[in-house]
Amino acid sequence: MPTKYHRSLSAKAANAVEAANQMQSTFLNNQEGFVKRTLVKGENEWTDIVYWESPQSIQNAMKKAESSLEVAPFVQMINFESVNQCFGKFLIF
Repeated sequence: MPTKYHRSLSAKAANAVEAANQMQSTFLNNQEGFVKRTLVKGENEWTDIVYWESPQSIQNAMKKAESSLEVAPFVQMINFESVNQCFGKFLIF
């Protein structure tokens, strides 16, 4: 059953969508177990929903992301005091 990882966050820069798209095309799309991603912008925050084949896929990608140059521009725009992360399994997909 697919696993969802999502985080709510505040972006520091106006070009956060461009950085998010770049990170997806150069990093996320190449990760084993990556299914899809949805980025939603509210009034004052973003919700980044990433779908994975398994929890192990999430852990492997997050470990690689720590040292990835492709991820850095997007991460630099995140206000980490605003981040709320959660994991869950989809009941209906």
